[in-house]
Amino acid sequence: DEAIHATFTADTSQRIELHSEFLDVARFPGEEQRQRQRDFFREKYRERPPDLVIAVGGGAFAFLAERRAELFGLAPIVYCSIAGDPHPEHLSDTGIAYVPVPNTAARTLEMMLRLHPDARHVAVVSGSGSRDRQYAEVFREEMTTFENRVAFTWLTGLSREELRGELSRLPDHTVVLYLTMFQDAAGETFSPRQALDAFAPASRAPIYGYYETYVGHGIVGGWIVTFEEIGRNAAQLSLRILAGEDAQAAA
Repeated sequence: DEAIHATFTADTSQRIELHSEFLDVARFPGEEQRQRQRDFFREKYRERPPDLVIAVGGGAFAFLAERRAELFGLAPIVYCSIAGDPHPEHLSDTGIAYVPVPNTAARTLEMMLRLHPDARHVAVVSGSGSRDRQYAEVFREEMTTFENRVAFTWLTGLSREELRGELSRLPDHTVVLYLTMFQDAAGETFSPRQALDAFAPASRAPIYGYYETYVGHGIVGGWIVTFEEIGRNAAQLSLRILAGEDAQAAA
């Protein structure tokens, strides 16, 4: 969000008014909540519709793509994805531009096996929330090419305390890959970084991840694309569209 705002304000040739909205789908899921958000945005921007909308993350994009016409008319959408988001639908819409991110999961796993050539097991940590499950499913699909090189153990469906216990008993020749934990099996919710702070000290194996917010909170490394870079790329693309370029041609 900071990088998007900074990139827009750096362009002094035109005055751009920015508004930030948060769906918070991880903590407030469900169709009724989406309907309430739809009604709120429709009324809020009825008299002052935006010229362009940036959707940050798969949840925001799915919400906007399904309701684009009724909420914002023909305003173009720039979809700014993050690692773990499934490949989006609706990209055939000429009013939607896509800013993809590289396959950081596969590159992180490749790094782990290169730095730990004796590794025989990869323990994958993921939470129990809907968003956790979605990201884990994307990871499963991406990791099929590694199954003949290493055995995967899935540490999912656990409470935070149960996870700490499992990590403390990991066998030798194991490395850990942390995806996300927005919610544990006990129903507790937190940011993935807060969860990492809680369970990382218990692990007897090194933990890797590919989100920059994990750096300094328990991971030893990963193939990371910064959120700043993703936001800057999305804002630069948005400026070109606002200047008159076709959305899909600009992407």
